[in-house]
Amino acid sequence: MILQASASNWTHHCGLISFNPSLSLLPLWSSIDGRILATTVTHNSNLFEPLTIYVIYAPATSTARLNFLCESNQLLQFHQAPEGRCILMGDFNHNIHKSIRSDRAVEWQYWIHRIWHDPIHSDQEYRNMPTFRNISTIDFLLVTTDLKYNVSRPDVKYVPHCDHSAVSINLFFGTQRSGPGIWRCNPYLVQDLSFRKELKSFCDAASRYIPDLDAPSQWDHFKIALKGFIQAFSHKLHAKHRRKEDYLQRQGRKLLRHQQFEHAADALSHAEAQLDQMADFSASTLALRSGLRWREHGERSNSYFYKTIKTRTQKQTIHELLSSEGYLVRSPNQLNNCAKQFYEQLYSPDPIDYEALEELLTQIPP
Repeated sequence: MILQASASNWTHHCGLISFNPSLSLLPLWSSIDGRILATTVTHNSNLFEPLTIYVIYAPATSTARLNFLCESNQLLQFHQAPEGRCILMGDFNHNIHKSIRSDRAVEWQYWIHRIWHDPIHSDQEYRNMPTFRNISTIDFLLVTTDLKYNVSRPDVKYVPHCDHSAVSINLFFGTQRSGPGIWRCNPYLVQDLSFRKELKSFCDAASRYIPDLDAPSQWDHFKIALKGFIQAFSHKLHAKHRRKEDYLQRQGRKLLRHQQFEHAADALSHAEAQLDQMADFSASTLALRSGLRWREHGERSNSYFYKTIKTRTQKQTIHELLSSEGYLVRSPNQLNNCAKQFYEQLYSPDPIDYEALEELLTQIPP
């Protein structure tokens, strides 16, 4: 309930959560100690082939971790590759890109480097970036090589009020079903002083160039121009915030690599405080988009807001239609063709029945 997940799979040590109502999680198996969790992920409308996700939480102590890695061979089968379309992620409690001084971990390390691709480590900017308490790199997100070219935007980000950083990637499958929807102005823009100044200048200039039309037409003309101005400003503001966030994240990563320098800790705290402020603004915008009318002061459950937004989109999305031939269609092209046929038939005039017309006319009194 706290996480507001649409689907989840849990053990004592591991968890896999989906905030997307279009995705289903099918539990496959888990280890007896609960430190390995295997799940199949499917799309309700079959937009992509199923994925298998393995979540691992390795013990923190060296001896227990070596025992765990050695015993994992029985479940993960280090001597063979998975069938494909797999993701391996979790807290490994060691850096997989550094050798382990034990013969018991040889098969594990060989399996990791032969089968799995690390998109985070492949990016020079994030290589060996600390993911736990600004000290060590122990959290990983790996994909099988067949998914290597479906990955984009690897990232390691500071997370407010958490001792682990967020490790993330984008996986691209299929096409988007929904369009942009109805545009509405973001009322939080009025809190921006530069927006208020530019809006005043725009309105003063627009009043001199409105065509000489009736009042309703002038109002419609002004609204179209105003929408264009606000959208342009919003795009610039979003890009500015994105650049600032990226800059702060980069600065944070640099400071993590040079913590021995004087004032590095203070500079890192200052950067993290600014990121907290940006997270608050993002949460307010997401709450607005989700249609949430009330929330507790200081609450910023972005996962809940994202779930609400996706649920609203899901309710507005048609997943299947009955064609004129009497069978269900689900693919985007088939849905478009089915809708096109329906509306062409709906708005096409029926042939005139002249006999019925004559009969109707005869019933009209003189």
